[in-house]
Amino acid sequence: MDKDEFRRGVPTVHKIWGISTAIIAGDLLFSKSFEALLYLKELSVDSRRIVEAARILAQAASTIAEGQAMDMAFEERTDVTEEEYFQMIYKKTATLFEASTKIGALVGGGSAEDVELIGNYGRNLGIAFQIQDDILGVIGEEEKLGKPVGSDIREGKKTIIVIHALRKALPKDKEKLLEALGNRSLSREKISDVISLLISTGSIDYAKEIALKYANIAKSIIEGIKVKDHEAKEMLIELANYVVKRLK
Repeated sequence: MDKDEFRRGVPTVHKIWGISTAIIAGDLLFSKSFEALLYLKELSVDSRRIVEAARILAQAASTIAEGQAMDMAFEERTDVTEEEYFQMIYKKTATLFEASTKIGALVGGGSAEDVELIGNYGRNLGIAFQIQDDILGVIGEEEKLGKPVGSDIREGKKTIIVIHALRKALPKDKEKLLEALGNRSLSREKISDVISLLISTGSIDYAKEIALKYANIAKSIIEGIKVKDHEAKEMLIELANYVVKRLK
């Protein structure tokens, strides 16, 4: 939906085969997720757990669609609040992390309490991931990201960085930022000017602090869980460290 022509260094499906094929491919992959859940019966997973996993997945898909719609609607607004931003990224991104971790705990035989705890870990991990993604979209390296830096600015995305900058910038700088947001023909030079503004307002550093906060919450949840598999526990803690340190 962001119309990026490259992701992870390769052309996107819609770029190569067109929008119609991209939609079909997305529908196909979505159906495969339910196929995978049904296959769990052959692995002797309890039927009630499989049904609950399917419910979590279906609900997550609906919530993600809501989040994506919010993200698109925000492009037309200049008054998006941080509260609205967090609602949006929870629905658009963190819900997927939450559902994935819940389903993993569920089919792995976890108790209802374990499933909720792991889901809470996933939710906070997903929020940290999205904020870091917003940061990389501004100051990342295109070669490592595999997609153009500054595309969020051209699309008018109301990231936490932009919301903070609009609140902190001087009136003349705020006007420049608003003029740049959503301008799909914005030059690289103008994008560099906007990035400099986002840095000077402290908005990048602010976003980094928030991302780290949520990563630390995720780690504290895992650290508080009593499990026998300490290696798995350490992997989840390291994953929380990775999401805020990643460069792509």
